[in-house]
Amino acid sequence: MKSPFNNSKTFINELKFGNEAAYQFLFTNFYSDLLLYAISLTNDEAKAEDVVQETMVNLWQQRASLNIHTSLKNYLYKSVYHSFIKGYRKRKSELRLIEKLTFETLEETLDEDKIIQQERLNKVQSLIEALPSRCKEIFLLSKKEGLLYKEIGDELNISVKTVETQISKAFSFIRKEVLSKD
Repeated sequence: MKSPFNNSKTFINELKFGNEAAYQFLFTNFYSDLLLYAISLTNDEAKAEDVVQETMVNLWQQRASLNIHTSLKNYLYKSVYHSFIKGYRKRKSELRLIEKLTFETLEETLDEDKIIQQERLNKVQSLIEALPSRCKEIFLLSKKEGLLYKEIGDELNISVKTVETQISKAFSFIRKEVLSKD
């Protein structure tokens, strides 16, 4: 690096006082190497460019308080590293927040689904209660007790065809009422 400035102390002083030529020299001579270093940290060229640009902008914005005790090159590499770590922590924090919000949203959705399911169950139960008594009895023996149509017919001393008809009527009534009110 051939510097138009006498030495690194002079160069740093020029930066501190806002000499744009010093900043341009810094950018021209270090940007490529810093970018390669940042790529090795991020494994992503676009993120690496962001890290190096952020480092260079921060250096310019905080130039008045520059206090470099090592070589300029070491200072820049450490600055890129710290900028990378800061960005990594920020992204990690953002990901945790997104994960938390996703979980909370899912939890709310599940709670809403449970409420909706319970409302539907209550509605169906009240519709079953509204069935005529014989129809209700046959329907509950089939669906709640799990009896076969023949078993219901034998127990109630009715034909299998009557059992089928009553269950069909029950389903038809429930379906009609559920669909008409949704």
